[in-house]
Amino acid sequence: MGSLNSHACPFPLFREFFPKECFKIKLLNETPCRYCCSVKIGHEIYAGYGQSKQQAKHEMGLNVLISLFPMCTPLLNLSIFKRFNNCYDYPSKYRELVEQQGNDENVENYDEGYLLKLKQEMKFRHRILALTRNYWKKTPLQLFNEICDVARNVNSVEITYENNPSEVPEFNSPQCVCCKVVWNGSVIRGFGSSQKYAKIDAAQKALVKMFNMDPNMVVNMISDQLLHEASGLWPKEALIKICSLRAIKFSLEHSVGRMTKLVCGLDTFETAETNRHAITRLCEKALETVFEIKPIRNVSHR
Repeated sequence: MGSLNSHACPFPLFREFFPKECFKIKLLNETPCRYCCSVKIGHEIYAGYGQSKQQAKHEMGLNVLISLFPMCTPLLNLSIFKRFNNCYDYPSKYRELVEQQGNDENVENYDEGYLLKLKQEMKFRHRILALTRNYWKKTPLQLFNEICDVARNVNSVEITYENNPSEVPEFNSPQCVCCKVVWNGSVIRGFGSSQKYAKIDAAQKALVKMFNMDPNMVVNMISDQLLHEASGLWPKEALIKICSLRAIKFSLEHSVGRMTKLVCGLDTFETAETNRHAITRLCEKALETVFEIKPIRNVSHR
């Protein structure tokens, strides 16, 4: 069991999932009693420190794993860190993880079934990492479909649709289609005017909540897609089209007191003017605030 146990430790797992990067590791002796182990993955540099080379390697491996595969952190065997005299001098993010697992004798046995579960999960996360590196070339739906193909090898992904669902978020129009995505015990619901756009909405949410993508990356993907859909349209037309396709509440009213009120989702925008330019500015503000589409202003001046 000892040999199996060691395979769930940070550095051996790092070596298994990043075989090429293993040849790029830099190990420096900063002082007689302090080593630094670092590696560059993508555009990031991950480092670990220790009183020995082994300790520095394990800390570097742990840094990589908890940064790139946070969902796998509870599955790692961190008992090896307690062999080092200075384990409680670690940064808090490592020390807390070590303390949570208790004493060595209380650590769960890492048998073959456990290791299989760990490695399946990490291979899945590693594959997602590879898919998302070129995220700017894809729409959220394209990336979601690719990830689902990989995810089915770990757990089944169930996607169902419902017309005019009984429960609709306040942000959306009551008359819509709901797309429900179920994977690994998690449920995501997306809404749109059709199955296509309901799935697009669900895909955007799933990338962040299910597959742990950086929200900023997903926002950039969404903005690019919406901007493409609104290409060539004036701000008002673009806003109406986007809200219609995605079943988002939208209304534009002119009150008796010559006020213009625009409702988009849960946001309300008002202006004291009713002329076309004022309405255009209001729609531009809604596009930027609700959908984070700033370049749409260029469309209005074509």
